[in-house]
Amino acid sequence: MIACLLLAATMEASTAPTMTANLAGYDEHDLLKLLAEFGASIEIDRSGAVIYIEVGLFSAFVLIEQANLMTVTLKKQLGVTAAVGVATNKFSAYIAARAINPGRVVVVIPGSEADFLAPFTINYLPLDEELARRFSLFGLKTLGQLVALPTPTVLRQFGFHGRWLQQLAGGKDNRPRVPGTIPETWQSHYEFDGPVSDSLVLQQQCGIRVKSLSQQLLDAGRGTRLLTLTLHLENGTNWQEQVTLARATSDSVKLWYAT
Repeated sequence: MIACLLLAATMEASTAPTMTANLAGYDEHDLLKLLAEFGASIEIDRSGAVIYIEVGLFSAFVLIEQANLMTVTLKKQLGVTAAVGVATNKFSAYIAARAINPGRVVVVIPGSEADFLAPFTINYLPLDEELARRFSLFGLKTLGQLVALPTPTVLRQFGFHGRWLQQLAGGKDNRPRVPGTIPETWQSHYEFDGPVSDSLVLQQQCGIRVKSLSQQLLDAGRGTRLLTLTLHLENGTNWQEQVTLARATSDSVKLWYAT
């Protein structure tokens, strides 16, 4: 089973699949860590504020309980509300999530996907402008109406892409899921005895930290493109700067010049 999470500060329940939020403000590493306890295979679509999680085969009661826990976790940790649809495939789970208000959960029972999807607007399908026009000429308004057409008619009028859309509309979605991976993180830190403002002292310690990180990367046979420098200030706040390298490296000189 797959859980589809639609993340949004506001999400309009309309006949067209439009959403007003995105994941631009959330670090993918943090999202993956946060959701890893719910499933090993996680796919994040930032453009549509959609997260797919493979949650396994459980009873409807367990799936609802698990999905509710997801919504609570996301609200508590990220301050965002999620609508969660659970089904046997991505498209059915997505439509299930789109059909409910944020903070709600719905589970589509296996085998009932076609009946569940039938009344929904055909605009939920990934249609280009030309195919949407041709569907309209045929009087196709719902997913169920597309499914009801004979396969030869669909192939003749709309081609193989139209046939694929018909399969989606019937709850058959064989698209592979792309599992997310939690990036490895290496850290090196140092705490001074008291507040330090001398730039030379700070630079010297940064150099030592860079060499430590470089050795960790070499030992692991890894390289990095992302460096994050964090200073904990006397007033209790943090100062942070990130640098993204053109190519991954473990070379201490390259890492030092990047900082």
